[in-house]
Amino acid sequence: ILLVAITVVLSGVIYVWANSLATDTTGKATPRLTFESDARFEHTGDQSLWYWRITVNSHDNELAAQAVFVVVQWTDSAGVAQSHKTSLAEPDGVYGRVPSNSPELVTYRDSINCAQDCSAGFGANDVIQVRMTDDGTIIEDAIITLQYSPQGGTSVILMTFAASFNPPSLKATY
Repeated sequence: ILLVAITVVLSGVIYVWANSLATDTTGKATPRLTFESDARFEHTGDQSLWYWRITVNSHDNELAAQAVFVVVQWTDSAGVAQSHKTSLAEPDGVYGRVPSNSPELVTYRDSINCAQDCSAGFGANDVIQVRMTDDGTIIEDAIITLQYSPQGGTSVILMTFAASFNPPSLKATY
């Protein structure tokens, strides 16, 4: 009888532990988002306006835009490794912009529905654009990483993409 009682208690403890891991009421789980990616180049003959586009299709919880970073890494024409990191909430040329109205490498268009919430966030229907050029020089191949780094929290990679200029493409790799 003692063995049965210990087994019942142990199974209850394991159930509660597993259920708490699966439901995550603390909000500290890895965010879950789905993305669509493509290369935008047919809309204009001006290569400086060509860009790779990442669209958020869905999310479990909207993330704070100031905690989402885009890291673009590539090798320039001189063979020097380049890296550019920016927050989506950067007000100078990134947030609320598109490549045609900003000189920045990365721009971000937030899809806000003020009937629900007027705060800046990162979630469904939001769009990140990364230029295919840097200061007029073509970026042949790049790695684009979306990173979630909440202040005081643990950084996680949301998705990594492989970008190519010729032929223009953007594919998720992680």
